[in-house]
Amino acid sequence: MVKDFSFGGTSVEAGKEFTLDLTLFTTSGNTNLEDVMVGLNFGEAKNVSLASGSMNTYVGAMAPGATRHITYKIITDATIEPGAIGITVQLTSKNGEPNSSPISIPVTQPDRFEITGIEAPETIMLGEEGYLAVTFVNKGKSPVNNLSAEIQGTNLANPGQSQFLGNIAAGTENSVDFNVMASAEGTINGKVLLSYEDAKGEIVTLEKEFSCTVQAMPEMDPGMMDPGMMDPTMGGEVKNGMPWWGWLLIALGVAAVAAAVVLVVLKKKKAKKLAELEDDDEDI
Repeated sequence: MVKDFSFGGTSVEAGKEFTLDLTLFTTSGNTNLEDVMVGLNFGEAKNVSLASGSMNTYVGAMAPGATRHITYKIITDATIEPGAIGITVQLTSKNGEPNSSPISIPVTQPDRFEITGIEAPETIMLGEEGYLAVTFVNKGKSPVNNLSAEIQGTNLANPGQSQFLGNIAAGTENSVDFNVMASAEGTINGKVLLSYEDAKGEIVTLEKEFSCTVQAMPEMDPGMMDPGMMDPTMGGEVKNGMPWWGWLLIALGVAAVAAAVVLVVLKKKKAKKLAELEDDDEDI
């Protein structure tokens, strides 16, 4: 019978060769088992085959209570679906009862979860908020579970931001956004960390670095401001009644009307004087 078996870990990766190690064991008794044979049967597993050697191995005689190790080189197809492959170990002998022992081997697809890009501002002003976006894709055939994203760095006014994104299905692309603010002028040197559980249940962390120049907020020159854009209440207390610039506009309007009246009067006087001169010429 098969006492134990191993294949180099908790699972095998699709498309890679692995070694199946079988430990055979005979029960107690008074007679040796003669011409012991070990054979493998992959059943309906079409994407599994021997990498080398034969499916059947001749062991020979085994005494009662004895153990024997048999190894096989096996490989799975790279396109096999994640799951488990079932193998039946068949044991026969010349003078003993045949025995069949089923074993199961988990198969995983290679991890192909990647950070595909990061968009960060090249320059921000001190006190200004910038935005950072990280895109990622799961190119593998297995989902990644419990994905979380975190931002770390120096000169960050808001470090330690984190987001839980959950499970990402195979063939899925997505992104995560963060806001970025600086503590002081200079440079922000930061990184985004994506952590998740792969198909084997192991924690994997990916990192992507970024940097950003931080400049002082420029001061506004009052002399460069458009007077028409200025709030008349800025720089002083709001008072009841019409503001000073309103009275100025009224005064300018009154002056313009007065000037027009004076011009009309002068024109009339000039016209009257010309008429009197013409009358004098006629009398002569």
